[in-house]
Amino acid sequence: HQDVPSFPTRRSSDLLPAAPQRPLTYSERDEVIRALHGTGEIAAIKRYRELTGADLQTATMTVRAMKRELGS
Repeated sequence: HQDVPSFPTRRSSDLLPAAPQRPLTYSERDEVIRALHGTGEIAAIKRYRELTGADLQTATMTVRAMKRELGS
């Protein structure tokens, strides 16, 4: 029997998304919504990240929530 190396386990708190660097202004939110409707979800996520400095997971979750809010 050989000892198996132990790996650190992930806590649920490790999986929580980081908060965006700053919130969107109303005009920036409109810009993200226009990107969502015009060029699609990926472009909207990219724009959200550019505007806020948010990580990919946070941006994706936020844009998808906006999409649900709008009934898209």
